[in-house]
Amino acid sequence: MSNRKQFGRLRAVFCLVAVSCLAVPASAQAVLPSAADWKTHLIDDLLPFWSAPGAAGTPEGAFPGRLCNDGAVAVQGTACQGVSAGVNVGQRTLVAQSRQVFSYGIAFHMTGDTTWLDLAQKGLEDQFQTFYDPTLNRFGEVYDPGTGTLGPLENPDAQKQAYGLLGPTLMYYLTGDPALYQDIRTVAQGIDANFGRGDGYTKRISDLGPGDQLVDTLDQLNSYQTLLATAAPQADRAALEARALRTAQDLKARFFDPVTGLFKTDAGMPDGAIAGQSFGHSIKALWFMDQTAQMAGDMALARFASDAAANVLARAFDPVSGGWHAGTDGTGALSPEGVWWDHAELSQYTAALAISRPDLREMLGQAQRFWLDHYVDGVDGGIWQRVTLADGAPNTQTSKHWEWKAGFHSYEHALMSYLTASAMEGAAAEVFFARADGTLPDRLAYGFTGDVSLVPGVPALFGASAPATGPEVQRVRITALGYPDAALTPVPLPPGALLLGAALVGLSLRRRVGATVRG
Repeated sequence: MSNRKQFGRLRAVFCLVAVSCLAVPASAQAVLPSAADWKTHLIDDLLPFWSAPGAAGTPEGAFPGRLCNDGAVAVQGTACQGVSAGVNVGQRTLVAQSRQVFSYGIAFHMTGDTTWLDLAQKGLEDQFQTFYDPTLNRFGEVYDPGTGTLGPLENPDAQKQAYGLLGPTLMYYLTGDPALYQDIRTVAQGIDANFGRGDGYTKRISDLGPGDQLVDTLDQLNSYQTLLATAAPQADRAALEARALRTAQDLKARFFDPVTGLFKTDAGMPDGAIAGQSFGHSIKALWFMDQTAQMAGDMALARFASDAAANVLARAFDPVSGGWHAGTDGTGALSPEGVWWDHAELSQYTAALAISRPDLREMLGQAQRFWLDHYVDGVDGGIWQRVTLADGAPNTQTSKHWEWKAGFHSYEHALMSYLTASAMEGAAAEVFFARADGTLPDRLAYGFTGDVSLVPGVPALFGASAPATGPEVQRVRITALGYPDAALTPVPLPPGALLLGAALVGLSLRRRVGATVRG
């Protein structure tokens, strides 16, 4: 990790005028962390926490409900850093289980080490054995090992059901397992039947009418719809793409506020309301709207998403620290803290767009350095939950592991940073799959494009090795890696396109609002 200190604090010029970005001269662009830096980050920063004794569960795959900030399994009635004595640490949750499956899946995808694939597979099996109710075709959300009780099943939460498919859908992308695909489709169809209201989703089965909470619709797209449509068998793709596109269009129609250029967390908020806004949710909505629209061929929606992102990034970026504000407080003032998941989402879409927009790389470089320098726990590994922007100090008393912080955003951020760095370097990216039939994916996750080829053999990487027995592993090289940017296609400006106006973020020489609990 010592090579990180060679990066200095760099000046930022990020110009956003109307729906266009002004180019920054090449001499002013930031030195970005390299693709190799991001693999090192995964191995040296993230995995030490998630491979601590007990993190894999007993038996392996039954992931624990809470970990202390040093990686130890929390003990009921005993406080430790990040976990109070009064927390029911014995309970296991669907969201944490699925997110940890996702995390180990990404660790395998980036390293080829089947240790992580094995843990992800065991976690996946435990998730369906422990949390899934086949009679209702839905997940229970909280499991108590002491009593063997699982609930709620009669009136569960749409967002949690969506995140129940996060880990399984990634594992399907990696393995192409047809039985797993059918399980995912069954749960997804149950979500549509129980929570679907028009093209969006409501929070509870018992709710009538369209749901008014952004996350209940957005996280269907983010957790599984876009990736499932990407990876599904050809015969099912058109229907899955159409369902994901309707979700994306519903997000824009019901939640986008043209006055602020942000997404309302509640559809009932009046236009122009700025208090209690979440920049992370807004950028995530635009990022997955963009991916989905590109995939389904709705270029107008894709262009809207990438253009609207400029306003969100300008509002969220703090040029003094190089970090991202999580959102606004009850008065509309910018939050003094950054929150790990907001920071990750904001950086990820910026990185994808920066492949074809060099003018974004200065800001991206500062944000990526801020992440590596301030969010990483350099002692026990893992990512701090909140960081004060003014001095870069992490809040070390907040938990590094709980239901909504179980690896997902940190690992997704590592993968996106690795792929986008490879693209900006013009270098091949190497990733790993474990498909029993040996086929390679014909479409890449997260909207990326590139030429995919099989690399014979699976040599050890970063100390990882493939066992003599176990799943077939494909080492895959992706060249000509890119992210399509519809905003670069010249089109006439429609009436009102300048509504958001111009935004300018100033210069800097140097380098958390708990308002966004669920990410």
